[in-house]
Amino acid sequence: MGEVRLVNSKLSIAYSAAKDALADRGAYLLLAQLDRDCLLEIGALGALTFKKGYYVYVGSARKNLESRLARHHRRQKKMHWHIDYLLTRVDRLRSFPIRTPRNIECLLAADLAGMADHGVARFGSSDCRCPAHLFFFLHNPLLQADFVRTILRYRHSIAQP
Repeated sequence: MGEVRLVNSKLSIAYSAAKDALADRGAYLLLAQLDRDCLLEIGALGALTFKKGYYVYVGSARKNLESRLARHHRRQKKMHWHIDYLLTRVDRLRSFPIRTPRNIECLLAADLAGMADHGVARFGSSDCRCPAHLFFFLHNPLLQADFVRTILRYRHSIAQP
């Protein structure tokens, strides 16, 4: 049998990376399910029809990520963002936080655009150049390998999305 010997007992620990991973900031995905079609008035976007299916919203919180997600899950709230209007009508909602100090919201939206059935034009992207930050999936994206791999990639290898 072989033998293992520890040569250098002084291991460096990247505390700054751990601190960033635990910080209450980052991006997030909201997975909302609509069981029926609905027509909603969405602020300046006007009246939009939302078809039965799954919607994935990409958002960010430069601070207080947990509070932002808790707010999204509340039914009663002041309407502030585009997504607030849609969330009043969803049948099921799940959130997927991605803790990072980097601004990855638009990168994540671009990745989702390539796998979704379509984006909802200008929804959630009024402060950037992205075509959309809300994406429609006819079928549950959690059953699609590329969607799950995307979440895992951003959650576990933020340095290289």
